[in-house]
Amino acid sequence: NKFQNKKNNILDGRLYIWRTVIKETKLFGYGRDYFAKFGLGAHNTFIIILGQYGLFPLLFFILFLIMLLIKEYKYVQQTNDDGYKYLYLFALISFILLSIGEGMMLKTSMILMFSTIGFIDMSKLNRN
Repeated sequence: NKFQNKKNNILDGRLYIWRTVIKETKLFGYGRDYFAKFGLGAHNTFIIILGQYGLFPLLFFILFLIMLLIKEYKYVQQTNDDGYKYLYLFALISFILLSIGEGMMLKTSMILMFSTIGFIDMSKLNRN
């Protein structure tokens, strides 16, 4: 019944929240209780960070993820002796994609992403 009632609005009110958060963007956000006024969650990790913590932390988070993507891609290209080399890149890409459609703060995908970062042998990347 829920899916039939909302078949014309697949975002289910999220678009309103996303637009409002983007319109009200501050450099350092509104704090942890920001989304209480909506009665709904943002269902997007990046919008959550933007609303609660602001533009500045969101930019650092995005730059951090981009840096990880580059490092992990280089690791996949340069490493032949690590049987799990694709796991690190898969964990990061999974986290990013899941974050677009749901809040992934401190959930399994985020913990997996951060834990796999420590397994990358950075010494192989520092040779170039």
